Amino acid sequence: MTRFTMKKNIKIILLILYILSPIDLVPEAFVGLLGLSDDLIALILLIKQILKK
Repeated sequence: MTRFTMKKNIKIILLILYILSPIDLVPEAFVGLLGLSDDLIALILLIKQILKK
């Protein structure tokens, strides 16, 4: 049995792309450090997806 399903792989890839993307929902240029909050949330979701069984 594989550890990662296709759905889980897609979620992980999308989260990695969002974290690496220069386009943000909350841009750092306008709200400073608060703009990193969406990246932090995406990173937390990524870790949860990887550790999820």
